[in-house]
Amino acid sequence: MRSSLVESQYYPSDPDALKERIRNLQYFSKIPFINGKVIGLVVPDSELDFSGRTSSKSFRALADNILSTGEQVKTFVILGVNHSGLGSKISFSVQDFDTSLGVVNNDVSLTERLLTGCLDAGLEVSVSESAHRNDYSVEVQLPFIKTVSPDALIVPVLLKDLSFSEVMKFSEIIYDIFRTDSRTVIISSSSLLHNNLVKSSLTGISSSSISLELSNIDKSLFSELSSLNIDGFFLRTIDSSLIGASCVSSCLESCKLLGASIVEVLEVTNSLACGRGDDSLSSFVSAVIVR
Repeated sequence: MRSSLVESQYYPSDPDALKERIRNLQYFSKIPFINGKVIGLVVPDSELDFSGRTSSKSFRALADNILSTGEQVKTFVILGVNHSGLGSKISFSVQDFDTSLGVVNNDVSLTERLLTGCLDAGLEVSVSESAHRNDYSVEVQLPFIKTVSPDALIVPVLLKDLSFSEVMKFSEIIYDIFRTDSRTVIISSSSLLHNNLVKSSLTGISSSSISLELSNIDKSLFSELSSLNIDGFFLRTIDSSLIGASCVSSCLESCKLLGASIVEVLEVTNSLACGRGDDSLSSFVSAVIVR
C-alpha cells in the first residue's frame, strides 16, 4: 500500500478541510459547457495553494460531463512527470494508494496489460515502486479524483523525457488497450518546467515582465495543443527547453487516436502569477480533451 509523500505540504491532511477546499474550488470554477464525451484531462501537479484553481477547472468540467452523460469513470490512467529520476523512462506502480480521503485502488489488470504492451514494443519500462514512493505527480491528482469519482481505479505512470517516437509508440499502446473502453479517462500533468528560465538568473527584470514573457511562450505553445497538433506541440517544447512535455504529448496523442476532436483549454497560467516562491518557473494549464 502506497502512502502519501506530500500530504500537509501540498494539500490539507484533514479530510474534511480537504473536501471543503476542493468543493469550493470547483464550485467557483467558471467553465463552458462541454459538448461531447471527456476522455482526457490536462492538469497541473503543483501545490493546491498555487495550482488548485487551475486543476479544479478540468475536474469540474469532468464532473459536469459525468452528470450530463450519466456515465461514471471506471479507471483513470495518470501520466505523471518523473521528478526523482528513479526507475525507467516509463515507470508503473501496481500498489493501491492510501489517502486521507480513503484508499484509491490500482487497476492491476490494466496496469499489467500496459506494462506488457510497452515491453513488447521495446520501450524502456518497469514497475518501480521506489520511483512512485518518491514522487508527488500522481498523488496530487487523487484528492480531485476521490471527490469526482470516489470509486474509480487508477493506473499510475511516471514518465521521464521521451523521444517523439517513444511518445508515439506509448500512445498507440494506450489506444490499443482502451479503444473499446468508454469509461477510462487519461490524465496528464501539465506543470511544464522552463528549464532555461530561473528567477535568480533574471536579475533586474520585474516579475510582471517575466510573467508576461512566460504568457507569450505559453500562448504560442498551447495553440498547438488546442488544434491537437502533437508534432507542433512537441517541437515547441524542445525549442522552449520545457521539461514534462512527454506526459501532455502522450495524453494528447492517445486521446486523438481514441477519437478526440476537441481540446478545450480552460486556463493557462504560470507559477509566478500564482505566487509560488521558489526559483523555478513552470507553466500550468487546465484542459479537457473531448470525443
